[in-house]
Amino acid sequence: MLWLARFGTMIEVRRGTLRLAILYLIAAAVSTYGEYAWMERMGEVKIVLGMSGVVYAMFGYIWMKELYEPEQGLGVGTGTVRLMILWLFLCMTGVVGSIANAAHFVGLAVGIALGVMRF
Repeated sequence: MLWLARFGTMIEVRRGTLRLAILYLIAAAVSTYGEYAWMERMGEVKIVLGMSGVVYAMFGYIWMKELYEPEQGLGVGTGTVRLMILWLFLCMTGVVGSIANAAHFVGLAVGIALGVMRF
């Protein structure tokens, strides 16, 4: 939730509340559906709840803005990029428990796509 506050505040301050809300809603819907579809395919359908897909979407969005539109003033820095990517792959190992990996990847893809599209 700290990442959500950090990334969300950064986006809201620099890009506005409406853009943050749209990013949030798209990321929540698409990453939740992605996790649900993956779990259904694996035969493990459960209730899908969480914010990690949204956090990864916000991270991807800020990361792309840093690379492609630095004038927007959004950036996460190399250390944060490394940490988020490391965590993404660490979660896939199962060492940290049952994690919504599909939501992470789908959220990251949504954020990257919106960031590159100049949203």
